[in-house]
Amino acid sequence: MNAAGLIVEYNPFHFGHLHHLEAAKKATGADITAACMSGSFLQRGEPAVIDKWARTEMALHAGIDIVCELPPAYSVQHAPLFAKGAVETLAALSVSTICFGSESGRTEPFLEAFRLLEKNESVIKPHLKKELSEGRSYPAAYHRAVCSAGLSHPSLDLTKPNNVLGLEYVKQASRFNIDCSTIQRIDADYHDETPGTSRIASATSIRRLLHSRGAHAADEYMPFPGPLHNYVGAQGLRSWEDYYPILRHQITILGPEGLAEIYEVKEGLEHRIYNNRNQPDFQTFIQAVKSKRYTQTSLQRLSVRILLGSKRSTVNALTSSPVDSIQLLGLSKKGRAYIKSMRAEFTAPVFTMPKEAKTPLQRDSIRAEEVYRSAQQPETYSPYHEKIRLYPEMLSR
Repeated sequence: MNAAGLIVEYNPFHFGHLHHLEAAKKATGADITAACMSGSFLQRGEPAVIDKWARTEMALHAGIDIVCELPPAYSVQHAPLFAKGAVETLAALSVSTICFGSESGRTEPFLEAFRLLEKNESVIKPHLKKELSEGRSYPAAYHRAVCSAGLSHPSLDLTKPNNVLGLEYVKQASRFNIDCSTIQRIDADYHDETPGTSRIASATSIRRLLHSRGAHAADEYMPFPGPLHNYVGAQGLRSWEDYYPILRHQITILGPEGLAEIYEVKEGLEHRIYNNRNQPDFQTFIQAVKSKRYTQTSLQRLSVRILLGSKRSTVNALTSSPVDSIQLLGLSKKGRAYIKSMRAEFTAPVFTMPKEAKTPLQRDSIRAEEVYRSAQQPETYSPYHEKIRLYPEMLSR
C-alpha cells in the first residue's frame, strides 16, 4: 500500500485542511493517508482549542485513514525538532511520501535549498546560534544566518515560517529516503486574523470567531463541525487563560531554582518569570516577561514546559533518541487494514490506551493529556472524554 503522510495540528479542522488532504491524495496517488497530529499542546506554545480526540474525529470524517499523535516533546518545538519528531513518526509507519503546504506549491525550490544548505551546514550553524541568542524567531534567525553565510537562496523565501518548516521536513525525510511533495496554500494566510470572502479561512481567524461568538460562529469555514460542537457543549473551548492559574501554581512551587531546570529556561530568565507570577492574566504575564531576547512564541512554549514540569534533561533525552512509539488516535477501515498488513514493517510499536504506555515518550504524552484535562471540571470532562477515547476503537471494528 502507498501511504502519504501529512503533518498537522487541525486546530480545528477547516476547509483549507480539506483542500490539502484532497490535493495530497491527487498528487501522490496514495491509497492511505496518515496524519501525524500535535496532541494537547501545539507548536506555538498554546493549548489546542479542543482536545485531540475531537480533532481526530473531525479528521476521520474528512477522509484521513490514520491519525497518530506527535508527542509534546516534539509538538511544542521550533522547526528542526518539530520536523524531526513528525517525520520519524511517519517514517515508522512506512509512509512513502510526505506532503506539506507552502505558499508557492513548488517542491523543487525546497529540494534545491536543502542541497545547498546541507553542503554548508557547518558554516550556517554558528550564525544561526548567534541570531537565536539575540531573541529572533527561528524563521528570522535562519534567514539572517543563511544571508550572513553568503548563501541566500532567492527561489525560497526563508523569512516565511511555513517555508522553513517545509525545508526541515525535506531535510528529515532525506534520512529515510521518503519523497516530499508540497501543496500550494490558497485563499487564506496562516496568520490572517479575520476570515475573507472564501470558505477557506485561517485557523487563527476561526479560533477568534469561536472564542468571541461561540461554537457555531465558524461553521461555514469547517466541513465537519459536529465534533467541535459536541466538545464545546460538554467542556467549552480551551485557551491559555484556562491554564494560567495552574501555571502560576507551578511557578510558585518550583521557585527560581526549580524553574532554572526547566527546558529552555536560561540566562537568569527564571527570576523574571518568578517575579511576574502574580500578573492578573496570561497575556499580561507574557508581556511582562517578554523582551527583545524572548519572543511571545518562545515564552508560550516555555510556559507549556513549566506547566508540564518538563526538565531540560528530560526533553533533551526524549528528543535526542529516535521516536520509540506511535500513539494511534483514530483509524478508518482502510487505516485498520494498513496497520494490520504493514505492522511487521513498522520501526516502532503502536499503542492506543494509557495502560499500554511503557516508554518515556508514551508516558510524556499521557501526562500532557492529563494536564490538558486539568482545566476542566471532572463532572464535565469524564463522560465525553471516555466517549471520544473509545471512538477510534469503535470505528476500526
